[in-house]
Amino acid sequence: MILYKNTVLFAVPKKFSRRDIEFNFYHMGKLIGTNFEGVSKNLSLSEKEKYELEEFMQDISLELETKMKFFEEFNTDITNW
Repeated sequence: MILYKNTVLFAVPKKFSRRDIEFNFYHMGKLIGTNFEGVSKNLSLSEKEKYELEEFMQDISLELETKMKFFEEFNTDITNW
């Protein structure tokens, strides 16, 4: 669960591997985009808002991916991120 501008989003890994991890992002049960493909075209957002959301999704994806890979490699959580 992730908070973005007072909106709750969920990032769900689509497939876990040692390479890049694709995350699906959901809002109220609806898929709103992925970190690979960007924001869904059917969202009613301005271009600026879509760009900001895509940047946020990328940042969160990198953070989650790092934490997941670190946990897999060293079997411990990163607590002071």
